[in-house]
Amino acid sequence: MKATDIKKMEKITLLTQKAEKEEKLGKYSRVLGRYEYVLELYKSIPKEIKNFSNEIYEIENKISLIRQKL
Repeated sequence: MKATDIKKMEKITLLTQKAEKEEKLGKYSRVLGRYEYVLELYKSIPKEIKNFSNEIYEIENKISLIRQKL
């Protein structure tokens, strides 16, 4: 795995943690933006390195749930 992909994974972890905290506080527009960025990061990592299909599916579900709350 390349250093850039490792940095993306670290960023995904951090953004997900922040989104979960903000969701509890009801800051849905910020949460939506974070999850959309997480989705971009997951999709930017080549499938040959690691397949994130399950994670992408989960994030897409979270995004649709958050959109319903806005």
